[in-house]
Amino acid sequence: MMFKDRRDAGRKLARALERFKSANPVVLALPRGGVPVGFEVAEHLRAPLDLLLVRKIGAPGHEELARRIHDDLWVSVAFGAG
Repeated sequence: MMFKDRRDAGRKLARALERFKSANPVVLALPRGGVPVGFEVAEHLRAPLDLLLVRKIGAPGHEELARRIHDDLWVSVAFGAG
C-alpha cells in the first residue's frame, strides 16, 4: 500500500483502527516521523495524543545501526502490562 505522505498514512491507519474508538485509546507517536501519523489517528479516534520519547542505541561498531527496544517494555508501555 502506498501513501502520499505521513498524514495520508495516518488517515488510512485511523480507518483501520476505527473499531478501537469505543475503548478510549491513547495514541502514542514517535518523534519526528510518527507525529503526523499519530496526529491523524488521534484526531479521527478523538483520542489523546502523546509522544513516546526514545533514544537510539547504536550497535557496537555500527553506531548508525539502531537496535530495537525490548518487546516487554513495549507491551508495558502500550498496554499497561506489568
